[in-house]
Amino acid sequence: MLDRPTILVVDDEPAALASMLDALTRRFGGDYRVEPHLSPHTALDAVARIKADGNEIVLVIADQWMPDMTGNEFLDQVRALEPTAKRALLVCWGDHDASPVMLLWLPRAR
Repeated sequence: MLDRPTILVVDDEPAALASMLDALTRRFGGDYRVEPHLSPHTALDAVARIKADGNEIVLVIADQWMPDMTGNEFLDQVRALEPTAKRALLVCWGDHDASPVMLLWLPRAR
């Protein structure tokens, strides 16, 4: 069993993943274990492993556009494996193909 809950980050671009890993580790590394993955498939294996070991996953962050599967598809699978984990999807500002996701951030109409 790990002594800290896990934050899992998935991005197929090594530079982007390294940047997120650095920022998350500097900010949250004292309280959480930050685990990076370049592939959604290896990340899903990690979710299953962490859960089987009896450890907690508190947050899963995924890039929307990865070659093997979209971030939405990945986070749906994570939800099935670990429904209590918070999930965050990374999208580029102005990405109209991800607009249903962006609607979640719009203020409510009065």
